[in-house]
Amino acid sequence: MASCTTGSEAVSTTLPIAAATSAPTTTTAPTTSTAPTTTTSTIALPPRYVLIEIKDADLRMALPESWVMIDLTAEDWEDLLSEGLAAIPDVAALINEEARAIISEGGLLLAYDFDHQSGGFVSNVNVLLTERGPTDVPELIGPLLAEQLEQFGAVAPAIDEVTLPMGEAIKASYDWAPETGLTHTTVQYYVFGVEALYIVTFSTKDLVDLEFVFETIMSTFDAAT
Repeated sequence: MASCTTGSEAVSTTLPIAAATSAPTTTTAPTTSTAPTTTTSTIALPPRYVLIEIKDADLRMALPESWVMIDLTAEDWEDLLSEGLAAIPDVAALINEEARAIISEGGLLLAYDFDHQSGGFVSNVNVLLTERGPTDVPELIGPLLAEQLEQFGAVAPAIDEVTLPMGEAIKASYDWAPETGLTHTTVQYYVFGVEALYIVTFSTKDLVDLEFVFETIMSTFDAAT
């Protein structure tokens, strides 16, 4: 599993990379999305969602059509980002920096919900992929994650085992205050593939409005590895 990137000593589990943009709350949502072309699938799409596919990871999931998504596996992701956020270049520069950090940890995608901004924080999701090890099982990761989240300053972490279409997963919910000082809530899923472990991290200051959206997205999450 990848190591923690909170600035403290590395540990043996992947802890949150909760991408926090410092975009002003007056930012207008871009009209151009960087999402890949939609594809035919057996996934039942909720209304006003689009299906995306990360081919390098054989990953499919649906996102609200208003979200701006960057496929971090695409060779031209920086061009796609610049095009999608052409109206707000300052924000594009911030997201570019965050995307590079996420890629270094195995990032597959990064998406922003510009309709939900609060106090300079834009709600977002990122997906990481790491090789699944022999100890990467729900009954071991859950207790370890709870312990490490407390060590790294997560507020009121709640760890649950949940069932997704792909199978068993670990869901962690907690409040987080990174170095930016922009306190927000993180909802994180550890999804167990046959050979891979997917870490899906949602971050928002508007959990009441978006909790159902996060659950809907995860109900469409599908990967073959």
